[in-house]
Amino acid sequence: MLLRILLQLLDGWRPAFRQDRSRRRAAAQALGTLVSFGRRTLSRAIWALGRQQQDWSAEYRLHSRSDWNPALLFQPVLEKALPFCGGRYVAAAIDDTRIHKTGRRIQSAFYQRDPLSPKFRFNLMFGLRFLQISLLVPLYRRHQASPRALPVRFEEVPALKHPRRKAPSEQWAAYRRAVKQNNLSTHAVTTITGLRSSLDAAGQKTKRLLMVGDGSLCLWYLLAVRRTTASLAVVCGCADSLSGAGSQTEILSGPGLLAHHRPPRHAARAVAGLLRPLAD
Repeated sequence: MLLRILLQLLDGWRPAFRQDRSRRRAAAQALGTLVSFGRRTLSRAIWALGRQQQDWSAEYRLHSRSDWNPALLFQPVLEKALPFCGGRYVAAAIDDTRIHKTGRRIQSAFYQRDPLSPKFRFNLMFGLRFLQISLLVPLYRRHQASPRALPVRFEEVPALKHPRRKAPSEQWAAYRRAVKQNNLSTHAVTTITGLRSSLDAAGQKTKRLLMVGDGSLCLWYLLAVRRTTASLAVVCGCADSLSGAGSQTEILSGPGLLAHHRPPRHAARAVAGLLRPLAD
């Protein structure tokens, strides 16, 4: 049963690849990654598929030379889950995540704050940074089950390398301008816009997209929503909201726009409170 559903989702990857052989190779790697043991690397997936004695170059060229859009891989998951999202809103949560790496030759890896470090000590980690969006599926409306969060976006967000300390002032000025255009918040705006387009392609143009994020993305959310689309609502969690912790304050309103400040620990509760009255 589970294998049949998984194969149906993998068959929905056809629009993401120009050639069907690339789609079949990607589906095989996905299955190999699922059933492999230990670290989920490409070499482990090849061994799980029994291809360890064959040429590996085609497996790696799928990720280095083949032209395909990773966002389209989530479209089958989105279309399968949307029937369970009744009401006027489609809720999704967004946040960044980090993956530890040890290879110093990885170009996009950098030192960043370790989210697991204690409050009294600031620790660093070397790794990659990704931006993930998960669709919040309210299964409690139709079934006696808790909500589920299904990934619908997972994109790498590398940091710009800053110049040397003694670099000319022109390089530092160019770096500061580039950081304003390429950071976590600007990538979030682009990713949310792409998710809105995917919802429209799935026949959900009349529904508003309710995004849930933390305070680090709050400001750019509010600026980007007005520029890109009116069919978007935002719930942002901030440690110190404008009207005090624990209070829900509407700070910006407009056609199809709703933004709230909430403490992070109350973000999920705020989403449930907004969606429950809108249930079918």
